[in-house]
Amino acid sequence: MYAEYYGLRELPFNNTPDPRFFYSTPDHEEALASLIYAVKERKGFVLLTGEVGAGKTLVSRMMLRHFGTSVSFANINHAVSTTGDLMESLCSEFELAYEPGTSNAQLVRTLHDYLLSKFAQNIPVVLVLDEAQNLPIEAFEQLRMIGNLEADDAKLLQIAIVGQPELQRLFQSPQLRQLKQRIFRSYHLPALDRKSTEGYIRYRLSVAAAKDVAIFSGAAIDRIYAVSGGLPRIINTICDNAMLSGYSADHRKIQADFLESVLGQMMLAGEVRAPRPAPMSVAPVSFQTPGVTGFAAPASTDSSCAPVSHRVLPSSMKVEGQTVAKVTSAATKSEAVIHAAAAEARALRSALETVSGQAKALIGRGENIVQNLQHREQRLEALCKVVSKAAGGLSDLLNRIEKASVQGRRDLVAAQQAHGHLATQTQRALQLADDLERRKLRFAAPPPSDRPSAAPPKTAPVAVAAVPKTRPVETVSVGPAGLGQMLSKTRDSLFDLRQLVRSAKNGNGMAIAADAQPQATTRLAHQVESLLDMVDSRTG
Repeated sequence: MYAEYYGLRELPFNNTPDPRFFYSTPDHEEALASLIYAVKERKGFVLLTGEVGAGKTLVSRMMLRHFGTSVSFANINHAVSTTGDLMESLCSEFELAYEPGTSNAQLVRTLHDYLLSKFAQNIPVVLVLDEAQNLPIEAFEQLRMIGNLEADDAKLLQIAIVGQPELQRLFQSPQLRQLKQRIFRSYHLPALDRKSTEGYIRYRLSVAAAKDVAIFSGAAIDRIYAVSGGLPRIINTICDNAMLSGYSADHRKIQADFLESVLGQMMLAGEVRAPRPAPMSVAPVSFQTPGVTGFAAPASTDSSCAPVSHRVLPSSMKVEGQTVAKVTSAATKSEAVIHAAAAEARALRSALETVSGQAKALIGRGENIVQNLQHREQRLEALCKVVSKAAGGLSDLLNRIEKASVQGRRDLVAAQQAHGHLATQTQRALQLADDLERRKLRFAAPPPSDRPSAAPPKTAPVAVAAVPKTRPVETVSVGPAGLGQMLSKTRDSLFDLRQLVRSAKNGNGMAIAADAQPQATTRLAHQVESLLDMVDSRTG
């Protein structure tokens, strides 16, 4: 309510262990360092005690915040009456599954298995046992047994026992002698002194984004320290009430006399001590707080801080009436804010439903995409098989082509050789044809004369016969008288040549004819036939 009035972002004096409002003093730093070292080095047990409201819980929260997610921790701050309750609480805090009615020994085995698994992962396991002064002796003995779960060189479970000063006296009892021997370090957190009290108040105001951290005067801080004894919880309660009353009474500064009226209305009346006479002037107090520059407490000019008497009651009643009016107005505003927040919540719910529908649609599309991808994957697998099979066939085909290529090169060489041989034989056949043509011209008859032809004389026959190609052909001188005889002999020679040509065409003739081309042999045969016809026509 008063945060806006004093220009604050949030309420600075809530009694919650918020690590953001942790005010570091040498004592708090040493307590925090003790807890961090004990956990980091796996020392087992560490004991932290302090007065009610001294900040023990906040120190343990700061320790857990220091490690973050690098540790697995459990925090037990409720009453535990039996050892079974303690083990069940431990298993529940570490989220270990167990059946109702499970024996204590089985719970210990379950916890032991969990601790071993975390140790294998190099993750420390931390148990913060808050308000431990309320535990029975049997629970402490069970803690000692759990603390005996250890590896060769380290404890499996780090236990921080946090409680009030009577916990120190409890550990002096003979029943806890063995557990006391296992405690690595014991530290008692004292209350704040006067300087730390002022630094604490102004540090919390600075965290709440106060533009003026000197809202409380130096004399008011003196009174707060005297009443609270330096305990942060009581300091928070006094300052919270003082700022609420200052907002109601329209006081931008909290002075000592106004603070006395506030203390008179609080339940701390039995603890309020009579104020000491205020000096004429108070020297400014300089101090350093984390994240806040040094502040100088203004000199106080408050003359007397007399206890509240009946003469200030009417003024107090007036102040209370103003407070009620402001509270009512604030409640009305709060109701409007609540209605607006409800409308925003409904709109947000509608938007969330829309987003949920879109998310479902996206999920459906995603499932379809996954199915399509699976189908494509199947098709790709089938295609890969086909390609693999085709690759095998192609390899065989390439091998066959390679063999055929080799055979083709061989056939090409043979064909070239046959072509050369055929060309040679063709040339020889053509030469033979030319020889035959010359023979035909040589034995041709002379042109007819005007004189009557006489009977040819009987002369010896002309020797014209088929001879081997190496034997030269005999030439005969033919005159007009022996023409008939010459033609007859020529006809006989041509007849023999025709027989030779025909036998060559049939494949069993002369070698020269057998090796010649069929066209040349045929042409030779035609020429022989034409010569025979010509001779027959001459002889006829």
